[in-house]
Amino acid sequence: MALPAGLTWEVRTTGLAVNGGAFIDILPGTSVDYSQQNAAQLSKADLACLLASVTLTSATGGFTAGMVGNVIQIRAGGVNFTAGFYEIVLFTSANSVNLDRTPVAGGNGTGGLGEVGGALISPETFILSGVAGNICYVKSGTYNFTASRTFAAANTQIFGYDTARNIVPTGNNRPLFALAAFFITTNAGDLLKIRNIRVTGSATQLFLNSGAAQDFINCSFVNTNNAGTCLYWNAAPAKGSTIMDCEFSGTAGASPTGIFLGGAGFAIGGNWLYMFNFFHDLGSAVVAVGIPHGHTFIKNTFARLTEGLYSFASAPEGEGAIYLFNSCYTSIAAFVSTHNRTINLVYGNTFDSALIALVDTVVNRMWHIENNDFWNNGASVLNCFLDLDNIGLNPLWVNPVANDFNFGPGSPNIDQALGIRLGV
Repeated sequence: MALPAGLTWEVRTTGLAVNGGAFIDILPGTSVDYSQQNAAQLSKADLACLLASVTLTSATGGFTAGMVGNVIQIRAGGVNFTAGFYEIVLFTSANSVNLDRTPVAGGNGTGGLGEVGGALISPETFILSGVAGNICYVKSGTYNFTASRTFAAANTQIFGYDTARNIVPTGNNRPLFALAAFFITTNAGDLLKIRNIRVTGSATQLFLNSGAAQDFINCSFVNTNNAGTCLYWNAAPAKGSTIMDCEFSGTAGASPTGIFLGGAGFAIGGNWLYMFNFFHDLGSAVVAVGIPHGHTFIKNTFARLTEGLYSFASAPEGEGAIYLFNSCYTSIAAFVSTHNRTINLVYGNTFDSALIALVDTVVNRMWHIENNDFWNNGASVLNCFLDLDNIGLNPLWVNPVANDFNFGPGSPNIDQALGIRLGV
């Protein structure tokens, strides 16, 4: 056997690295979740197990029926024990429980060290030990990574929370993954969901996404590496990803990239949705190299980009982009396309103070550019056909210097482009 798919892990700054840290309610009404407490429920130093057996014993005892479904972390030490996380699946007595698999190898185990329950202290542990179908809850606080980490399994989820699991954090109440010069690599398998966290670092990328389709929601990413990227996909996922209500930034005046999709032989699969995000103080917000398959941008804000808002290059017959109700404030070239055979829909957006708002490398390719506001740009379009129903009026941002891109009283764009300040 192995750890179960429905396991829920707990990480908090007041936990301990040696704790069990996970629970699944396999005996409702009997099983007790001991992972949501700082200290372990039981700590033993006399664990024993016969070779090839799943029965774990302790002469001094202390096991209870409520521990079924909890995880015991068996630590390095003792004789013949394999350090790791094991689920308690059966209670037989105060001195004996059965585990999901044998914890020993090479001979009978004696003098084992282990803790039942208690929260863990670092999300690194979940990344290295979680299995497919597991969820990890991370409480508000700062978590300093000690190395670059790769998810051991695909199809896992991380949820940040505030003071309780049902309280969604915003702003600086979201737990902080302080990566420093390290980064996180995702598994090349199926979906990964990351929600309600902040990530800072200075590596070439903060997340290296190796082919998995991911959802990032209510997250903040800050990369201070001038040549770095916040999220970097270097292999084509079979599915697209959703990036929603997230903030991407670098150091003011620097030029990291928010999201980069590409690499040698890379072909982007699936449909990509970017919604309610805030990209600022970057080189480019999104760069795609390969064969884009349906990129949709809805109600995002882009500010102070030294290069561009969105650029992509593809082989023949790449698909176009849908760009609806976004706000762009300052960039060299807001929207750059080197696609072949594309149809791009640009509707209801605001472009303010770009050198060139929309650029295509081929003259009069298929664009639909309607109901946008082009204000104070060096040029509105290059090699694109501009429809007649666009306007050129001051959008009247409330305070763009302070990142308040609400439309003030009298703005011609109220209820057209982004009219709210998101919780990023």
